[in-house]
Amino acid sequence: MSMGPNSALKRCRRCQEIKKGSQFRYIQYFKKHRSICKRCEALGRRESKKSVEKHVREYGVTPGILKRIQTETNRDAARQARTLVLTNLSRVERIKYFVSRGLLWPCYCILYPLFILVCLSIWLSMTKGAANNTTEIFLAFAVTAGITACLYRQIRWIDREISSKQVSMRTRLYRDALQQRIEYETFYRSPEWRILRQTFLRGRKRNEGRFICDFCRNPIWLERDITVDHKKPRAKFPELAMSKDNLLLACRRCNSAKGAKLLSDEEFQLLLEKSKESNA
Repeated sequence: MSMGPNSALKRCRRCQEIKKGSQFRYIQYFKKHRSICKRCEALGRRESKKSVEKHVREYGVTPGILKRIQTETNRDAARQARTLVLTNLSRVERIKYFVSRGLLWPCYCILYPLFILVCLSIWLSMTKGAANNTTEIFLAFAVTAGITACLYRQIRWIDREISSKQVSMRTRLYRDALQQRIEYETFYRSPEWRILRQTFLRGRKRNEGRFICDFCRNPIWLERDITVDHKKPRAKFPELAMSKDNLLLACRRCNSAKGAKLLSDEEFQLLLEKSKESNA
């Protein structure tokens, strides 16, 4: 009689204890067992939750959000620093910079093979003692090295200035983005907003019988797709953040399409038409 998956004995990879198969979580879709028992999984989830809570207490946001803010601020700082430095240059200097940058990598691609050929020819002449005719290779190598040095000299000081601007901008952008995200998390986790949101949703469902998106006018069936949006963005009109008349019921797709923009009547109708077309 063969033993079933729940009666076999296994060793937990984390606690190193031998337990029955019923104490391990069986993944039916992949037809295999996990190597960590249920008790160690629960302890791992508890430790992960405590680590995230500690990180939130220290930095105000979760590790994933903090990493995303760092990535976005690095990208924005690089783009803004490059735009600022290149804008302050004259037209001739900008043309020289772009031309030099476009020609620099082809010169590198030519310079490295020529360097290898020069080293190989020197090694052959030293080992065999024969004087090879490598004047053309040395001349090509010298010309390519000189052109590469001139091109690098044209862009070196501009790249250094862009890097210094990027470092100074990154700190400011990171601080502002982190403060804005902490304020965002604090507002939407506050009990005042949760009570206002529940009251608004309860009234909409009582009046219409179900949740209807104010943009595409389609019913929202899944609870995770229900969002409450501010008609006038909270960042631009903080005094209307807790006003019930400023709230809209939107599905997740329409809310993402609107973002934090203040829509006019024409833009509102255009967004509504696009939402209807996408949901059709």
